[in-house]
Amino acid sequence: MFIENSGINVAGAAKPAPVSYIPPEEEEEGDESSIYKATVSSGIHFSKFDDIPVRVTGENKVEPMKSFADSGLRPFLLEVVAKLNYLKPTPIQKYAIPIIMNGRDIMACAQTGSGKTAAFLLPIVNNLLEHFEDSRGDGGGVHPQAVILSPTRELAIQTFNIAKKLVRNTAVTTCVAYGGVQVRYEIEQLKVRIFYPKKSLLPTFG
Repeated sequence: MFIENSGINVAGAAKPAPVSYIPPEEEEEGDESSIYKATVSSGIHFSKFDDIPVRVTGENKVEPMKSFADSGLRPFLLEVVAKLNYLKPTPIQKYAIPIIMNGRDIMACAQTGSGKTAAFLLPIVNNLLEHFEDSRGDGGGVHPQAVILSPTRELAIQTFNIAKKLVRNTAVTTCVAYGGVQVRYEIEQLKVRIFYPKKSLLPTFG
């Protein structure tokens, strides 16, 4: 195969060099206040979020929660919510968390900074803690209990960073996988974070 007028011989083109990039090592965790303080607890005009109209469609609609206290989240996660300084649920969280907690499917749209990531991560982590299942199979293999697909690498990393805070000091582990990183490095990270632990949460670019 040839591409005319380009000077490129596709059939004889050299293979691209293998990806060699390895992300910098994560900094060691400090005290709890430093671990949770970097989290954004409110978006633009947070105090006016209650004035944002919300439209929910579908059968047998799930009632929204009024506060994190009546969300049904485990006490451990409520403590994490307080450490993250989530003062009150945003509109997307008020509706999405109860819907997901009830095992319903959901498609949601909300503005940037409205708390969408926490809206789906909190019930996912709650379910992993509530219904503990060993990820290791009879044949010695393992599988993630939850996989989160993100449209961009940046969003996958953001989801991973929030997930780390939510599962800290639990039996749940989390790992992120995306392109542009040395394959051997990612395999080793998956082995350490996903394949060996009993339960795992995997945000990935897809």
